[in-house]
Amino acid sequence: MYKRQHPAASIGISIYPDDGNSAEDLIRHADIAMYSAKAAGSNQWAFFKEQMTERAAVRLRTEASLHDALKNNEFVLFFQPKLDINTNKVIGCEALIRWQKDGRIISPMSFIPVAEETGIIIPIGRWVIEQTCKTLRDWQKKYNYAIPIAVNVASQQFADASLVPDIKQLALRYQIRPELLEIEITETSLMNDIEQAIAKLEQLKSAGFGIAVDDFGTGYSSLSYLRHLPITTMKIDRAFVSDLPHDSAIASTILMLGRQLNLSIVAEGIENEEQLNWLRENDCPIGQGFFYSKPLPLDEFEN
Repeated sequence: MYKRQHPAASIGISIYPDDGNSAEDLIRHADIAMYSAKAAGSNQWAFFKEQMTERAAVRLRTEASLHDALKNNEFVLFFQPKLDINTNKVIGCEALIRWQKDGRIISPMSFIPVAEETGIIIPIGRWVIEQTCKTLRDWQKKYNYAIPIAVNVASQQFADASLVPDIKQLALRYQIRPELLEIEITETSLMNDIEQAIAKLEQLKSAGFGIAVDDFGTGYSSLSYLRHLPITTMKIDRAFVSDLPHDSAIASTILMLGRQLNLSIVAEGIENEEQLNWLRENDCPIGQGFFYSKPLPLDEFEN
């Protein structure tokens, strides 16, 4: 019923004597070129170039710093509110990681790709889930009230065998009601092994956790498997929201699909009133984006 992906290969090439005189140098430089090919996407190849060495050095330094950041508690969560588009009431939020280093805040764009490439995304992702559970527990204690928090799960983290037991165990440890934690996964991570993905999502959904598909419609043709996925929420990707109101075909289709499949729908990346008006007129229930609020540190979000 489902098509599995074919294996992919990344190839790095170094040539004697231009790229090194010894076997060690040639292999090291071919390895560096291979990482460059990998960064360009699957099934790519690349010849070694001298400037790749500097990029590889930066990558190694970033990887070492990320290990230290986990050890030294340098990561912090910011929260972006999700609002009911009709009432403007905050009904949930998304937790987004930031790195506090040497007195400045580093955006995930500059470190998540390295974390994914090196596998350290798995412990970082686990930290995000634990921190989210702690936050929910604290809200319950302080305010006797909590709103659902969505956390992003990277492809590698989703593929990891300990993901489902970790989520269940952390929710139990912090006494979190499962419906307050929503797991956001990308369409791409589902497609790596669709049958295994469905099995994992079924375990999470039957335990009561929310499941959102984040970048729906940006990758593979998804309609054939969408109805088999045990998900609760579909997000309209910011790429489609930014086209509103002029180019609304894909956003309209996602809204129609979501309604037919009885899913909650969230439009992300709302940046102006025209986009918001179109979403309101077309009965999109939930929105998030800079028009409402940028991601905020915990104390500002609570206020």
